[in-house]
Amino acid sequence: MKGARIEGALLGALICGLVLVVCATWVFALYYVPSIDDAHSSIVYAETASPFLATLRSFRWFAESGVMTLTILAIATMWLRRSYRAGDRIEMRWYLLLALVPIAGLYSFTGQLLLMDQDAYHGTVVRMGIVESVPLIGPWIRDMLFGSARVDGTTLTRFYALHAIVLPVIMLGLLFALYRRRPRDPAVIAGAIVASALLVALAALFPRPISIAARPETPLADVRPEWFFLPLSMALRLGSVAGTCIHIGAGVAAIALIVWPFIAPKLKGNFDRVAMCGALAIHLSLTAWGFGQDAKKGVGYFRTPDLEAVMTEMGKVNERLGYEGQLGASERAAEAAADLLMLLREVEQLADHGDVKDRKRWLEWCAESRERVIEFWSKPRDADATLHSLRTLCDDCHKLQETDENVWPILPHPPDRYPLSEDAFANLAPTSDIPAKLKNLMKHMHQAYDELNAAGPGSAQALLDLEAYTKALAPYFESEGMADVGKREVWDQTIRDLMDACRMIRQAEAAPQVYEGLQTAHIACGACHTEFGVDDDAAELAPPRK
Repeated sequence: MKGARIEGALLGALICGLVLVVCATWVFALYYVPSIDDAHSSIVYAETASPFLATLRSFRWFAESGVMTLTILAIATMWLRRSYRAGDRIEMRWYLLLALVPIAGLYSFTGQLLLMDQDAYHGTVVRMGIVESVPLIGPWIRDMLFGSARVDGTTLTRFYALHAIVLPVIMLGLLFALYRRRPRDPAVIAGAIVASALLVALAALFPRPISIAARPETPLADVRPEWFFLPLSMALRLGSVAGTCIHIGAGVAAIALIVWPFIAPKLKGNFDRVAMCGALAIHLSLTAWGFGQDAKKGVGYFRTPDLEAVMTEMGKVNERLGYEGQLGASERAAEAAADLLMLLREVEQLADHGDVKDRKRWLEWCAESRERVIEFWSKPRDADATLHSLRTLCDDCHKLQETDENVWPILPHPPDRYPLSEDAFANLAPTSDIPAKLKNLMKHMHQAYDELNAAGPGSAQALLDLEAYTKALAPYFESEGMADVGKREVWDQTIRDLMDACRMIRQAEAAPQVYEGLQTAHIACGACHTEFGVDDDAAELAPPRK
């Protein structure tokens, strides 16, 4: 009788969790924008405007984790009590619970990407690789589930449709079927009340973090799966043989759970109970091992903000915003505001860091900076003034911390030399001194780029020289044996992009167009360096607008 009450309480908690998950998901869908460019900022904007929505997101995460936990516990309880059969009849509730495991797993799997932050994006990339590695059917499953060979807008749209529409409807159907098996049971009602109270407390006390928007070019080294998939991930660390055995064992266990109610009456002894206890022990041991390793190293599930890394990221966002007074700064401010708000949350957590000289002033600076960032959204017409105010706050913080400006620079006002007038090119001619060696040519190109980037007095001559060096690049592909290193089409595309950049700078009618040309040149050179490799002593690109 006591076992039946425990089973009923678990079922009640599970039903409650399913209801709350579906409701929270549909509320989340009301303010979510399923777009690669806007998904992350839509979440941050909504949660900044209403802190309740941030709590709701945490509530949804704890609820979906609770559904998986309760499903596993309910299955284990029925197995140990052998209540998957009622006399000669197999309990349909057993198969409803088994069906809920992949549904809940897929729900969590698809929901993670929707945040479109660093953890979500790179975690999904890792999972795509795992799915693709499945023998024979891996590529087919990848195409059906992800819709593409990489994580892109198609993947996000499919995951959103599954997470917000398809899976909640299936879960509601399973919920209704489960409830019909134990209607108005006091144990079920008690379990539901306890589960709802516990979920509310967890969401309020332990808010779920969200990091900066996804940056495909900046992978994370400590991506982790959902906690209930952690044992399978940890099994791979035991070596190929042990990992393969555990994965095969997991597959055999899944098949056994399906067929066991049919063959159990023909068997005697407690083999099934011993096997279940052993499986749970292995699962818990691998989970504890994974959590322990991360806690010891401060990575993965226990990752803590790093002061220098956070400040470096803020510097990158600052650089993306460009110079004050540029046309279009308002648009860039709206894109960067979400990242800045997330980074400021991490900065606030570092108030007790040993390198922070004044904790009180540090927290005041975080609060003031957050107000300035919110103004990017609320007052887009005043974005330039807000940007200047924010950078002034950052400069004050750097002075307080005695920060090396070369590490976290604050961008200056744009020089008045741009755009270049036709008079600036009077009596000037492109250089005719083309080096014979590619390494020397790249040094000259680097010097010309630096002069343009700094808006130095020789900017006009530097532009003419950069154009001349670019025109001379083509023959070096054969003479320097670059075909053995990279593709010819990348080399040719770099030349075309650099010529376009020079033309943009020459024809610019305003300073922002000059900086856009510099950005084009920077990206073109970076793509070429990535393809062919580069000697940093010969040509180390400085970021534009610095």
